[in-house]
Amino acid sequence: MGTFNHVNLKIHGLSLTTVQNFQDAANPRAMIRVGKPGDTGKVELSDLLFTGTGPTAGLVAVEWNIKADDKGSAAMWGETT
Repeated sequence: MGTFNHVNLKIHGLSLTTVQNFQDAANPRAMIRVGKPGDTGKVELSDLLFTGTGPTAGLVAVEWNIKADDKGSAAMWGETT
């Protein structure tokens, strides 16, 4: 559904809803991707709400690809799925 490809990103208080098809457990897909594999940087995500409709056997709510460049600089808290 969505990708946050930026480092030095702060997102606070956001609702993310999808009606995409996540029913295939053999082929899981991410609702949200944070960065790309191998990315390093700072990301803060807080107070987010992730919702979807329909079967969700293949749903990966968040795919986290960011490595913190400082201790605690890439973090997510207060999320609800």
